[in-house]
Parts: sequence; structure tokens; C-alpha cells
Amino acid sequence: MQVVNYLIPVVLIPFVTRALGTEAFGKVCYAQNIVSYLTLLVNFGFDYAATRDIATRRQNKQAVNDIFRTVMQTKALLLGLSLLATAGICLWYAPAQGEAQLYIWASLLNIGFALFPTWLYQGMEEMGRLSLLNVIAKAVGAALIIGLVRTADDYVLYAAILTLCNIGIACVAFMDALRHYGIRIREGRFDGAVVRHAAPVAVTLLAGALYGAFGLTIAGWYIDADGLGIYAGSQKIIQACIIFLCFPLTTALFPRMSSIYAQSRSQYRRYMVWLIAGCVAVGLVGGGVLWLGADMIVQLLLGSAFAPAAAQVRAMAWLPLCVLLCTTVTVQGLYGMQRAELTPLIAIAAGATSVAVNCLLVPEMQAYGCITAWYAAQIAELTLTGSVILYLLYRQTHPQ
Repeated sequence: MQVVNYLIPVVLIPFVTRALGTEAFGKVCYAQNIVSYLTLLVNFGFDYAATRDIATRRQNKQAVNDIFRTVMQTKALLLGLSLLATAGICLWYAPAQGEAQLYIWASLLNIGFALFPTWLYQGMEEMGRLSLLNVIAKAVGAALIIGLVRTADDYVLYAAILTLCNIGIACVAFMDALRHYGIRIREGRFDGAVVRHAAPVAVTLLAGALYGAFGLTIAGWYIDADGLGIYAGSQKIIQACIIFLCFPLTTALFPRMSSIYAQSRSQYRRYMVWLIAGCVAVGLVGGGVLWLGADMIVQLLLGSAFAPAAAQVRAMAWLPLCVLLCTTVTVQGLYGMQRAELTPLIAIAAGATSVAVNCLLVPEMQAYGCITAWYAAQIAELTLTGSVILYLLYRQTHPQ
């Protein structure tokens, strides 16, 4: 499902960039970038925390019912706050002024994220139920975009199609979850522990967004529309690689690694060693492909108008490796060891590194300042998280 979620958008990139051009594409990507902070607010870390709660209590129907009600009520409240924030952005944030339609459509995407119970299916280890539905919805959206988005003036329509397809599939998945698992929302109770479990994850993910997302945010203050579109295009390529490398693996292994840790610490350590070795191998191969094929990849995916993006792609070639290692040691490491309360401090430290480097370098280096800050944040997170995990494992094998 993760592959489909991001393969179709990647396939669409050649059509979208050629239809919209650098300036309109930059506008859409910048709006999506701003709204991504609100998406993190709406999701609130439930994709990991609620998944773990479901995975460990899925035999208890009442507990599942309580978790479902808690997550949905919390997301409904956060969705309302996100829509209010969107109104404020349209009114008072300079880059959004005059683009209210674009930002509203981009923000309404969060309705789909609020409704879509991926965490429930993931915790039940029944993600296969959503795969076919996901393929159909994404294919319909792709067909509409290819058929309707033809010129730079269609950039708002492009955002609207993405949002409507996301809401549609989320509604169907929500109703299927109620029926398949016999959920009775009115019969459940609000379980505050679910929110407490999710809070540190939410802080971690929000701070983590400062790594790559904040770079594009601050770039919008110093780079013109064409330059912003070129950087957004190169970032799309890198993000697609990161998603392909990181999220399917992370999503699939997280419930199982949590179970292994609960059953056998020695087996967990062995799995982690092999997993990290595999991540390094995959990241090196992926980075090599990006480095050597940057010009061809940009020409194929973005078009000749985005040719300057090739140098930026080459500069970011090793970011997927860094992100893959960081995601693995955080999700399979600290989350799997049920030490999620440690991740916010690490993420905040790495996020602060990103903010500081961006503020220092972007005014002069522009896009390359963003890239440097992204590397700095990932290296800081990997160093801190790895050190904490090694310390925890040492304490387990050498108790005092």
C-alpha cells in the first residue's frame, strides 16, 4: 500500500511538472509543505502509537473499540484546529495571501488523514484489506489529473483532485473498519492512555518535519517562484526515494519487531544488527543510482525546464541512506523497545539543528543551505538515537 501511495504520485510527476511549469508547481508544493505541519498535528503520532496499542490488545474487542473511539475523537478535534489554522494562514501568512483556494484545498486533504484508520489495520496486521481499494482510488485520481490538468492555470484543480480522492478512499476505509471489526463508537470509552502514548511520537514527528520541510518553508522567503519550483522538484525526487526505501519497511516490520522485543531481547538485538546492515546496503545502492543518474532522472521525471534540479538531486543523493538509518533506529529501536518517551528530546535537538543551519545558510546558499541543514539534522538524530539505544542495550545486559 505504501508503494502505491507514492508510486502513482511519482509516475504523475512528469505530467504535472510539464503541465504546470516551475512557477505553478512551486506554488502547489509550497502550499503542501505548509499544510504538512497541520497533517502531522491531525495524525498526532497515532500511526505508530495506536498501532502498537492495537497490536498488543487486538484480542480484546472492547479495548479495540475504546482505542478506535479515542483516536477518532482526538483527530476530529485536531482537524478542527487545523482548519482554523488554515484560515489564519490564508489571512496573515504572506506567501499564502491571494492563494486562499489553493491552501484551502490542500488543507482539506487532512479530512482524509483524520478518517483513514491505517493504524487499525496495521495493528491487526491486515493491511492487505486496504491494498486493492488504495490502488483503485489512486488510479482514479491519476486518470483525472492526467485528463484535466493541462496548463499552469490548473494548479488549484490539481490540489482539489488529490484532496477529493484522498477523502473518498478514507470514507470507504472508515466504513469498512466499522463493519469488519464490529466497531461501536458510541459504546466505547475515551482512553486517555492512547493519547499519552501518542504524544511523544507526535512531538518527535513534528520536530522531525523540521529536517526537510522547514528547509522548503524558509526557502519560500528567499527564493523566487521559479527557483522554489526547481528545488521542490528535486526534493520530490529525494522524498520519493526516501518513502520507497523507508516507509514500506518501517510499516511492515514495526508490529513484528515490537513483539520480538517483548519475547526475546537477544533475538531482538540480532534482528536489529541484520536490519541496520540491510539498510546500509540498500541506502548505498540507492544513493549511487541517484548520484550517477541525476541528469537522466530529472529529465525523465521533471522535464528540461527543471534541468538545474539535477545538481541538487546529486547533492541530496545520500539523504535517503541517512533517513533510512534514522527511521530504523527510531521506529524499530526506541519505539519497538517501548521507549518512545525518549524520542521527543532527540527530535527536538535535531530539529533545532535544522532550524539553526537553515537560518544561517539559506539566505546566502539558498537551496544548498536547505540541503546542508537536512544532512546536519539527520546526522544529529542518528548520532543521538544510536547512542541512546546502545546505552539501553548495555544496561539490559549489564544490570547494576
